[in-house]
Amino acid sequence: MSLKCVSSCGAGFFVGKGKRCERCALKCKTCNGTASACKSCDFPYFHTASDCVTKCPPGFYGNVKKRSCKPCDKICQTCSDGETGDICRSCPVGSFLSKYFTKRHHKSMP
Repeated sequence: MSLKCVSSCGAGFFVGKGKRCERCALKCKTCNGTASACKSCDFPYFHTASDCVTKCPPGFYGNVKKRSCKPCDKICQTCSDGETGDICRSCPVGSFLSKYFTKRHHKSMP
């Protein structure tokens, strides 16, 4: 095996023991310091603080463009993966799931 000197290890690698480039864990797109300390993730994973997960924790959704876990919109208790956090799967106390929604509720006059 022949080794070469490089100025950067590149995506998918980190500087390990003996100043050698080592491969990140398969779930990590990029990592920092150790193989499993993920900085970013590729499909089908979403990035949390320093890990890549296939399902974000409750109250978060998987942003499919950024491949990271983001907080659900305040109108949702839990939400679906996508590009925004406003597609609710469950609601906070006092609100209800509905596929019919409007900006205002109008009362009809008898």
